[in-house]
Amino acid sequence: MSINYSAKNLMSEFHNAYNEARKYLFNNIGTMTSRLFPGDRFGELIPIIDFTVSEIYGKVAKRHGMLIISAEQQDITEKQCEAGQRLLILNPIDGTINMRSGLSFGVNIAFGEIPKNGQFIFQDIQGVFIADYLTTESFCWINGQKCKITPPQYDGIQFRKPIGHVSDVYEIPDEKSYTPRNYPEGMKRQSLLLKKFRHCFNSAQRRAIDQTGLRMLQVLTDNLVAYGDVRHATKIWNTVPSIKFILEYRPNNYIVMRENFKPYTNRDLIFKIDQEGHLQQADCVGNEVIVIHNKDVDKFKSIDEKDLTDQDIPAALFINDPRLQISRRKKAILLVMLALEAFDHNSRKTTNEIALMVEPNNTNTEKFKIPISELHESQFIDTAIGSGGGCWLTPFGRDSALLFHEQEIS
Repeated sequence: MSINYSAKNLMSEFHNAYNEARKYLFNNIGTMTSRLFPGDRFGELIPIIDFTVSEIYGKVAKRHGMLIISAEQQDITEKQCEAGQRLLILNPIDGTINMRSGLSFGVNIAFGEIPKNGQFIFQDIQGVFIADYLTTESFCWINGQKCKITPPQYDGIQFRKPIGHVSDVYEIPDEKSYTPRNYPEGMKRQSLLLKKFRHCFNSAQRRAIDQTGLRMLQVLTDNLVAYGDVRHATKIWNTVPSIKFILEYRPNNYIVMRENFKPYTNRDLIFKIDQEGHLQQADCVGNEVIVIHNKDVDKFKSIDEKDLTDQDIPAALFINDPRLQISRRKKAILLVMLALEAFDHNSRKTTNEIALMVEPNNTNTEKFKIPISELHESQFIDTAIGSGGGCWLTPFGRDSALLFHEQEIS
């Protein structure tokens, strides 16, 4: 083991490994995606890429005598452990589907040391590093220091133009994804969670993407209202680093909890040394994760399964939906109303206010009355009757405006 070990020095080494891995990915993948390959030929490269990137971080771990827990290398099943042993929880590429599609993907790292009692809890994690290979956005925490969030910085190494983030949307993994045979209830559990999220947050659901660690943390940056995954198919290297980061970061504004609403704490067990000297993973740790703002917890908990029906849940919108084939002016009106946060009767905006935002140099607002009337007939907006008037986005109109906004920035 390294004699001059410190969490700060180790974090620096992992950050350097991240830069090396990012250059490798850029040089060997660049803008390649599955779209450029017939069939699944690019998919054949994934195991090689995963292994190579894992080895880059593995070199750091080996220098410090660390056991590696990851999809590519699970030392805990092969080597005996002892108190004082250092652990590296690693997902070298979190977001393989994203990588294949030219979207954001990243690395998840958490490291620590097994205490004398042989039980490794969240409190024993000494450092966390989660970073996006595409945008360089990163989330870093070292024991004894404050959490640090580095916003996206496009430094010239870009695999593809990144997707934009829209505030006030929620996203959870698709209920049909990652449902292995040994978790037959996974799809059912996730489908119910999806309904609860849609019921709780009246907003458009964006496409679920395979990027667990980074996506969880988008709640902290207000790019997501909430995140949830209770399929029991997600592994600890996808979630534990982010859970720990949230536990250290939260200024009493966020909660990370299990499916039964029980919050994660720093006392929760991750591993313990069994009688044979191997690390045994605690049940369900990291397999159930819901991240939500504290202000929404009671509302989310109050949703009873018996109150959920398919009729209550609006169908997810897609940009090719025939209902969204409307004129440019109508799209502009919806986007302005989204920007003005005209979401209910109290926040309604007049036709004049909207028209001046759509076309600031045009003093003739009469030509906006017809498109606004047609948007009302199509249920994109609702209007007030009587003196003062005004209009606001319906849930369908808000979802539509969010999709138009995403289309503009992507």
